[in-house]
Amino acid sequence: MKRMLYLLLAGLCLWNGPAAAQPALTSRSVPAPGQLPDARFAQGVSASYAGVSDTLVWWAGGCNFPDTPAADGGKKVYYDVVLVAPLRARSGQWRVAGRLPRAAAYGVGIGLPDGLLCIGGASASGPLADVWRLSLAADGRSLVCDTLPPLPVPTDNLCGALVGDRVYVAGGNAAGVPTVRVYSLSLRNPAGGWRAEASLPGEPRTQAVAVGLQRGGEDCLFVFGGFAAAGGGRDASLSTSSLCYTPSTRSWIEVAAPVDASGQAISLGGGSGYAVDRTRALCLGGVDKDIFLAALRREAQTARAAAAGDTATVARLKAEAYRYMTQPPAAYRLNDRVLAYDAAADAWHVVARVPQAARAGAALAGRDHCFFWINGEEKPGIRSPQIWLFRWK
Repeated sequence: MKRMLYLLLAGLCLWNGPAAAQPALTSRSVPAPGQLPDARFAQGVSASYAGVSDTLVWWAGGCNFPDTPAADGGKKVYYDVVLVAPLRARSGQWRVAGRLPRAAAYGVGIGLPDGLLCIGGASASGPLADVWRLSLAADGRSLVCDTLPPLPVPTDNLCGALVGDRVYVAGGNAAGVPTVRVYSLSLRNPAGGWRAEASLPGEPRTQAVAVGLQRGGEDCLFVFGGFAAAGGGRDASLSTSSLCYTPSTRSWIEVAAPVDASGQAISLGGGSGYAVDRTRALCLGGVDKDIFLAALRREAQTARAAAAGDTATVARLKAEAYRYMTQPPAAYRLNDRVLAYDAAADAWHVVARVPQAARAGAALAGRDHCFFWINGEEKPGIRSPQIWLFRWK
C-alpha cells in the first residue's frame, strides 16, 4: 500500500522528488497526441508556442518538413493546432482544444494563469506581428482566442518572458532583419500597447532564451545566448554571453554565462528556459557554437559569391552545405546539458547531461521542478516526435 502511494505521488507534475539518493534529474517518455487535424504534425515539429497555465500544459503551432527533407529542398509546413493536457496527468493526455487564427511557428509562448500568450512568429506568408491570448471557455473544452495589440514590427525567432506584470520580447528577425530591439506590454493595461525598452547591447540575437527572475529584489529580464545571420554590412554572429535588464533603470548589464567543465562557453541559441522560482531558471537545448557559426558564415559566403557571379565557389559552398545538412545527429553536437542558473548567486551549474535534451527549437513548458520537453530538431531540418517529462530535484 505504501509503495502504491509513493508511485502515485511520483506521478504528480509538482513532485519535488525525495531527498537523498534519487538522481538530480529524472525523465520519462510521454505519449504523443492521438487524433490530429493534420497527421503530418505527428512526425514532430519545432518552434511551437508552449507554456503552463494553472492546470494545463499548452502546445500550439509549429512547423516541419513532412514530405521532402530540407536538405533536398523540401517545403516547410506550418500548423495551427492547439493542444492541451492536464498538468498533473501521468500519461500526457493531449487533446485538441482548437486552432490558432493562422498556422504559425517561431514566436514566443508564455503561460498565463488562465491560458497561453502567443507572440509574433512566422507563417508560410512571412513574419507575424499578431499577439493571441488563448484560454478555455467556461465549459472547459472550447478554445477562446483573444487578440491583443500587435507587435510594432512583424517579428519571428524572438525571445520573451513574463517579468512582473509585463511581458517582454527581445531580438529576433524584425521584418526579416536581425534586431536588437526590446518591447514590453502591460498585462494590466494591454490596450496601452507595446512600449519600446532599451535595446539589447552588442550584436542582434535570434532564438535566444529569455526568463524573468528577481535580481536585487527587482523583477528583471534575463537573455541568454542567441545568434544572427549576416546582413546590413554585419557579419554572422553567435552570442554565448548572458544579459540582465533592470526595468527601473532601463539598463542592461552582462551576467555570468554558462560554461562546460573545461571552461568553454556553451551556446543556448535555439534552446529554451523557464523560471523554476523567483531566482532560479532551468535551460536546455541549443546549437553547438562552432558548428552552427560556421554554417551561418557559409550562408553569407554563398550569397557574396552568387552576387559576384562566382559560380565555382557557389557550387563548392552548396556542396558543403548539403554535406552539413546530411550528417548523423551526433555530428551537430547539440547541447545535451540541462543547466540551472541562480540569479541571486549569478552562477550556473550543470544539473545533468541527457541525450533527450540535445534538441534545437524544442518547446518547453514548465512549472516548479517539472517540465515537458516537446519535439524539436534532432538535426537541421529533421524533427523529433518525442515528448519527455523531466523532474528536477
